[in-house]
Amino acid sequence: MYKNRYRFYAGTVLYLIAYYVLLNAFRGNESVMGWLGNLLNLLPAAAGAFILWGVARKADVGLKRFWRLLMYSSLAYALAMCFWLWDAMSESFVMSLPSPADYLWFAEGILICSALLLLNYKQLKGLNAVRLLLDASIFMTTMIALSWILLIEPLYAQAAASGSLAFMIMNVSYPIEDLGFLFLLILLMLSNRYAIAVRAQQMLLAAVMLFIVGDSIYLYLLTIDAYAIGSFIDPVWSMSLIAIALSGIESLNPKFSAAFVQKTVRPGKGWLKRLLPYVSLGTLMVIMLLQMPDFNMIVLCCITGILLVTARQILTLAENDELLARLGQYLKVSDRAAHHDELTGLPNRRLFSLRLQEAIVQAEKDRAELAVVFMDFNRFKYINDTLGHGVGDRMLQEAAARFEEALPGHCLLARLGGDEFVILIPRSSGTQTIRSVIAAVEDSLKKPMSIDEHSLHVSTSIGIAVYPADGSSMDELLKNADAAMYRSKKNNGSKAVFFDSSIGSELERRLEIENDLNNVIERNELSLHYQLQVHARTGRIAGVEALLRWKHPVKGYISPADFIPIAEETGAIKPIGEWVLRQACMQQRKWARSGLANLRMSVNVSPRQLQDDHIVESFLEIVRSAEIDPRMLVLEITETFAVNDIPVAVERLSRLRQAGIRVAIDDFGSGYASLKYLKNFKPSLLKIDRGFIACIRQDDEESADMVRAIISLGHSLKIEVLAEGVETPEQLEFLREAGCDEMQGYLIGRPIPESELTERLQTSPLYFMPPDSISS
Repeated sequence: MYKNRYRFYAGTVLYLIAYYVLLNAFRGNESVMGWLGNLLNLLPAAAGAFILWGVARKADVGLKRFWRLLMYSSLAYALAMCFWLWDAMSESFVMSLPSPADYLWFAEGILICSALLLLNYKQLKGLNAVRLLLDASIFMTTMIALSWILLIEPLYAQAAASGSLAFMIMNVSYPIEDLGFLFLLILLMLSNRYAIAVRAQQMLLAAVMLFIVGDSIYLYLLTIDAYAIGSFIDPVWSMSLIAIALSGIESLNPKFSAAFVQKTVRPGKGWLKRLLPYVSLGTLMVIMLLQMPDFNMIVLCCITGILLVTARQILTLAENDELLARLGQYLKVSDRAAHHDELTGLPNRRLFSLRLQEAIVQAEKDRAELAVVFMDFNRFKYINDTLGHGVGDRMLQEAAARFEEALPGHCLLARLGGDEFVILIPRSSGTQTIRSVIAAVEDSLKKPMSIDEHSLHVSTSIGIAVYPADGSSMDELLKNADAAMYRSKKNNGSKAVFFDSSIGSELERRLEIENDLNNVIERNELSLHYQLQVHARTGRIAGVEALLRWKHPVKGYISPADFIPIAEETGAIKPIGEWVLRQACMQQRKWARSGLANLRMSVNVSPRQLQDDHIVESFLEIVRSAEIDPRMLVLEITETFAVNDIPVAVERLSRLRQAGIRVAIDDFGSGYASLKYLKNFKPSLLKIDRGFIACIRQDDEESADMVRAIISLGHSLKIEVLAEGVETPEQLEFLREAGCDEMQGYLIGRPIPESELTERLQTSPLYFMPPDSISS
């Protein structure tokens, strides 16, 4: 019905044109106008009742009664016109006064009044309603006075002359009903909320006002005996009924929410409403003066006092307007600050949560899907730490601008904090829509960002959760989209990941591991395994690497790849790392004092540990308490850490080196180290990442050349080079020929517990390699 509203408008215009054409053509012909005028008033009333019946069926539950009351009022008017049409066309039927049509018109007024009363009840709440009632009452005192003088008193006199009490009551009821309409109408106009669609309510108020004006003019013409059939005022009632029906059609606007809509009244505006009580009071005073037989000093003083109080009140309203303007500006700024990210200007977590909750409610109502896309930049911390936070901030601003430009208008983009962005895709129609949004995001980042002469190639890890399959609440959707994003990051952010049950299981396992890490040392569930490191040429044992193992009493062995990242995130890595170092140092002392070998002990150090301000003192205390030679201890740090927070890292590692402890860069070649960093950190050992060693094949010259280059780089800087992950004799032979200093891998020996390694050292304390793998 709402889609065809313009057809109804066109029909209304054609009807009014036809009405006035016929009115002009047959003016003065009472026999024709008697039935034609009633017929022309009957048709729109019947059509309006039918339209309002349809509106009531489609309206929200809370408004069905309101539209039904208006439908019954149009129906009552249509029935009244039927009686008048019958009277005009039938010579035998003569209506008495008051006629059945009068009772139906009276019922029409009661029904309209009831509908307006119901609408006011829905809109007017709290203390504001009391103020509106007082303002409307002040205005109505003036209207009552005017109505009494112009309408009620003359109509009462005419009806009293007939001697019929029923006719007298009926005659006076019309202006009284109009006053009731006007009172309820003023309340709706003064209210600061809409219970129905804005345009619908405005049209309804105009329709009722038209009805009041038409009724008042008609009654006034009756009092001065100037009304005749075919008067210009006749179509006004029909026009008001049509306008009420059209307001019902406008109320079906699908864009209007069922909730109340607040009217936006800017400071300095709306003076007409605020001055209405004072203007009414002034008008009432004029009426009073015109009705008074005498004018004296007391009356003048009273009028002067009232005018002064009114002027003072108006000035107070002006001052309040100025204060409200300032407050409004402050609240506007505060509201934006509370709901938008300061850096990018995007909606923040609070506003996104509100919009997501609203979208979930709407999706549940419409039985539709929506999607939450969680994004996190890959290696953003590296950009911040190497290029500075200023560059990182501008990168986020540039990314936000690109996202906004690339995303469809119906999507909501927000920044949750740090480098985390999230997108709400409302009413998504399957994965195709979601994938198109993700493609737009990825395409927007293909072009490098030029910031302070730096060309940055950035990418994001993306996770998606879909309502209702992946969660029915805001928290579930955000949590699952975040979990899917971490799966994408784990896969190097190569592609977006949709949440599924396996990710949910992984998340649960992650939470279990996090809980189980509490007091893991006290429960004696940790142990160390050791892997041999040997000289490439001779096979002589150079040292061992201590590798952490966790044997859970129920789950069995848990992979370090699963629990160490969690320990780093939660901070549990600090006590665990200290335990590892202490146990490794004590084991090194034990082997040395047993006469087996004074083995070099390599221990992995987490980046999280090296961020501790007291790490140097803690490590030196452990070395002293274990009574080992510091020169036999090697701390392995990952290459990624080596480029983070350079001055602090250099200072701490320098202090450790001064104490005799050596430093090795682990997984060399997988990160972003440069010659400058190698010079600053002064490592004694470079460990080639196992990924390069695994690629060594007889026909893979590129990987072989890269390994040779790393070995040459280390030797040119007087740094020993160790190859990790040596698993085949071919790899071993290649590394010997390339000049690699040391090797470590399954070909030499798997990580084994202390007891097994001790037994092997007792058997062959100096060499540990297959004889056919070692050249003389």
